[in-house]
Amino acid sequence: TPELIENKVILQRLKRRCKAIIIRQNEGYDFGSWMTGLRFYESILKKYQQIILTNDSLWGPVRPLKSLFERIEACEADVIGLTDDWMYDYHLQSSFLVFRENALNSKVFQRFWQSLQVWPTKRDLVKACEVGLSLRLLQDGLSLKSLYLQNNNGNGLHFYWKSLIEEQDFPFLKVSLLRDNPTLQATDDWHKIVAAGNKNLAKNIQMQIQKYKESKDGL
Repeated sequence: TPELIENKVILQRLKRRCKAIIIRQNEGYDFGSWMTGLRFYESILKKYQQIILTNDSLWGPVRPLKSLFERIEACEADVIGLTDDWMYDYHLQSSFLVFRENALNSKVFQRFWQSLQVWPTKRDLVKACEVGLSLRLLQDGLSLKSLYLQNNNGNGLHFYWKSLIEEQDFPFLKVSLLRDNPTLQATDDWHKIVAAGNKNLAKNIQMQIQKYKESKDGL
């Protein structure tokens, strides 16, 4: 985000953890940002056995990340997601995706990022990119696997948020669940559930929700 360049404190904190920080206009949503990052490091990507693409649609970690990475290590698929969805067509939801060597080196993967367009609406982007990328990879013979939920019809991170955290140690909470709650889920106890695993995160989420409400109300 361009606003980041004005926040010197956050920039210094990021520099201690990041190989590179790319400040750009938010064009193309998350796929546009990923494309920029992949092109920036295109020359060294072949050295990696896997890469993870994730976005700011998740709050976390609600629970320690160890369990998630153990699941990733145990999974043999070429492309791994947290959840899948049958809306429009089968696909892995793009909030967190792991790409292994077979996928990274495939022509389908490379062509996808080389030909990425800017789509007028988020729905168009979901159809063309989130759904489209999964379909292209499957058609190319690559294996896809969802780690936590399978064969969903709709956003499982909304419908099953509580059981995911409490029963599967799922480490994330979808931002739109608390900010917008489009499917009208029961979320009254979210703070208690999140605070049980990460008190600081629960406090930060509460602050962000309040800030969002104030901006929406024009305060």
